[in-house]
Amino acid sequence: MLPLRAKGWGRIFLFMVRRNEQLGSQLFTALCDTSLESMNPAPTLEVYTDGASRGNPGPAAIGYAVYDSDGRLIDKDSKAVGVRTNNQAEYEAFVWALERVVKKGATDVRFYSDSELLVRQVNGQYKIKDLRLRDLHDLAQGYIDALDGFEIEHVSRQNERTARVDEMINEELDEYER
Repeated sequence: MLPLRAKGWGRIFLFMVRRNEQLGSQLFTALCDTSLESMNPAPTLEVYTDGASRGNPGPAAIGYAVYDSDGRLIDKDSKAVGVRTNNQAEYEAFVWALERVVKKGATDVRFYSDSELLVRQVNGQYKIKDLRLRDLHDLAQGYIDALDGFEIEHVSRQNERTARVDEMINEELDEYER
C-alpha cells in the first residue's frame, strides 16, 4: 500500500482502507463525489529561525520567518527573551517557530538555521549534553512528531532569509537594551 497523508475524512478513509480494502473503497465512493485533488498534501512551508545573545550568556532575542511553497513571506515574528546563552536562544527560536506552525495547522515543514549545533543535534548527529538544551530539544520533538513531514538544514549566516531574521532579532535586542 502506498503511504498517503490526509486530514479529516481522508484519515478516516485511509484507516478504513487499511482495515478492509473493499469496505474502505465502498465507504470512499459513498462519501465522496470529489476528485482526488482535494486529498493532495499541504504544501511544504519553509521556516528560517535565528536566536542571538549579546554576551554568552547575555541579553537575547529570537525570531523566525515562514515562507509558503511559492516563496512568499506569510508570517514572521521576533521577541526579546531575557538573558540566555546563544545556543539557548537558537533553540528557543526553533521551538517557538515549530509551535507556531504546528498550531496553525502545518503538516510539512522544512526548517533552516545558521546554528550548526542545533541542526546536528536535531538530526541526531550530535549528543545533547546541556540539560536546558535537552529540555528544549524534547519540547521540539513533541512538535516535530505532530508533523507529517519535517526536515532541518544548516544555512549560512549570509543566506538572505536568515539575514532578514537576524535583522529582526537585532532590532529586538537594541530595543531591549534601551
